[in-house]
Amino acid sequence: MTAQSRHPLRASSLAWPAASLDALTGPALTVPDGLHGLLREAGWTGDVTDVRDAFAIKGSGTPVIDVLNAASRLGFVGDVTRRRAFTPGTLAQAARSRAGVAVPLLYLPDHGSPLVLYPGADGWVVRDRAHPGARSRIEAGSLAPGAVIRFEEPDPLAVREHPSWLRSQVKRQMPLVAWALLLTLFATLAAVANPLFVMAVYDKVIGAEATDVLVSLSVGAVLAAVFEMLLRRLRGRVMNRASLRLGYIVGNAVFGRLLTLPSQFTERASIASQIARVKDIDRIRDLLSGPLEQAILDTPFTLLFIVAVAAVGGWLAVIPVIAMLLFGVLAVAGNRVMRRRTTVAARSNARRQLIALEMMDRMRAIRATGSTGIWLRRFRDSVVGAARANEQSAAASQGLAAVGQSLGTLAALATLFAGIHMVLGGSLTTGGLIACMMLVWRLLGPLQRGFMATTRLGQLAASARQIDSLMETAPEPAPGDPGAERPVIRGEIVFNRVTFRYGRETDPILAALSFKAARGDIVAILGRNGSGKSTILKLVAGLYTASGGNIRVDGRDIRQFDPTYLRRAIAHVPQVPALFHGTIRDNFLMVEPRATTDDMMRALENADALSMIEALKDGLDTACDGKSVALPKGVLSRLALARVHLRRAPIVLLDEPATGLDFVGEFAFIGALEQLRARGSTVLLVTHRRQYLGIADKVLLLENGTSRYFGPADKIRERIPEGMI
Repeated sequence: MTAQSRHPLRASSLAWPAASLDALTGPALTVPDGLHGLLREAGWTGDVTDVRDAFAIKGSGTPVIDVLNAASRLGFVGDVTRRRAFTPGTLAQAARSRAGVAVPLLYLPDHGSPLVLYPGADGWVVRDRAHPGARSRIEAGSLAPGAVIRFEEPDPLAVREHPSWLRSQVKRQMPLVAWALLLTLFATLAAVANPLFVMAVYDKVIGAEATDVLVSLSVGAVLAAVFEMLLRRLRGRVMNRASLRLGYIVGNAVFGRLLTLPSQFTERASIASQIARVKDIDRIRDLLSGPLEQAILDTPFTLLFIVAVAAVGGWLAVIPVIAMLLFGVLAVAGNRVMRRRTTVAARSNARRQLIALEMMDRMRAIRATGSTGIWLRRFRDSVVGAARANEQSAAASQGLAAVGQSLGTLAALATLFAGIHMVLGGSLTTGGLIACMMLVWRLLGPLQRGFMATTRLGQLAASARQIDSLMETAPEPAPGDPGAERPVIRGEIVFNRVTFRYGRETDPILAALSFKAARGDIVAILGRNGSGKSTILKLVAGLYTASGGNIRVDGRDIRQFDPTYLRRAIAHVPQVPALFHGTIRDNFLMVEPRATTDDMMRALENADALSMIEALKDGLDTACDGKSVALPKGVLSRLALARVHLRRAPIVLLDEPATGLDFVGEFAFIGALEQLRARGSTVLLVTHRRQYLGIADKVLLLENGTSRYFGPADKIRERIPEGMI
């Protein structure tokens, strides 16, 4: 199986068989290509690779949904028009934007390949894919059944109406919530029928011995029960869909924002805090599912039960009203208690999780230093603290549940005693009392669920604030932003008095650093540990932003580039090479999605790793985990270099890449540097090894964050301080 056939985002996986339209020639248009063309018409500046990346690896099976989701990830909204038959008027209406002008449409037939429809002076035209400059006129009536989609950026006025990002996403689910409320209304009306049936049986059938109406009453009661069951089942499906949609949107947005935040934000955050964001997503999704969802939908309609109690039992309805008020007062007090307890428990659990993650990450070092007992003691202390905090939180929750249950029981007993008094006084029938009791029990259920759900509002509000705060944090420019440039990158790098510090109160790592690497230069960067060598590479890759001065690539300030586009033009080998979870082939495809098996083999040969990979049982399909513990460090270093050869980037950043290489590996690495120079790549090489200075064109010697020397390599050997390399 070739690499291309395994890659999930290849163009052919999103194309359908060609449509039978005589006006069209050339290869079938793919969905990403069509969407890319439309977004470019709307002023988007990204390339088709960004569009392909926006599509899910495993689509929904519905092309329209997949396209809308991809467009949403790229910052656009789509308006869909479905028709069995299209007319010029239908297309004109579908193409009308908010500004009142006609815009191009993406046509997705039920069977066939997609088309991009452009409004013309005398109708609709499509581009001839065999002759890109030519266009063909197309009749609206010739379009098969399907859908047309108009894409626009979100309405800025609508965005400003919702200062809370999460609130705006919840509002998008309101149509489904409205349907669920309507279903709940009818289900509640059906639920009222059964108590009335019982009252009729006691008062009419048994009391008057009118057995002839029993059958009709029974049929009506059964139908009402079945009707209620079907309505509540349908409501559950509607709310489940709303919950899944909300979780999907929020989850993708949160992870997308985490991936596009500047490195200064993400590198300072612990893994435990990142996991907490995932839990925030789960809590928000639970807003529209589970007990909280039932409380939101059912509680408002308890008024119908109270009205029914009032209609049957008169002033007996006062008792559930008082119970409702007491539930509200207790909910406010209980929410305050639970907020304090859950905050303490969350902090204790986060500390326990942080220690556990650190132990798992540094397992070998802990064993090697013989400090297993110390770490176990730290973990036991954190477990004890978390257990106590969780016990207090659970005790508070159980106490509130007991109070709510007792209040419900007392309300029911009060209704019963008052009802008995009314029955004895002749103002209420026995059937009416039983019906009132059934109605009270039905309304107490939602009240108790709502009471317990309010104890989670504190957690929900905290999660909502965390998500809103994250989404308000300015990310890096997204692919296709109008202000981000995408010129052809040749590889010249210039540092002009660059200063960088990790925090405002810290000393600068780099101070007024200046140097220039011409296209095709190999620049060796030397310096003691902590001198800023690796920081230079991260600044070039746009992972950090300079505190002062500027960095230029091909004469342009690096801040003007689209960050994603810039990083695709850079091959970066970090100080600690690692592979992602998956196979070796998967890791290569992440670097170069269009790479074939031959390309991978050639890259492995250039990195002197081909024989090692061929010796593996599964070759390129050998599985490796995120830590790559199954592969020796020397193999990892060679695979990292192979990824550099595979990408063929104009800029190559190497952070001590020869770590773990033997003599043969180092010889192959020097040959790889010669190949990079031959194809014109600019190489920044961080190293402590003297033998690499012979191949370098220039050397940058760092000391205290600034340049002690920068110039030709053959003139620096005598200036290197003793013990540096």
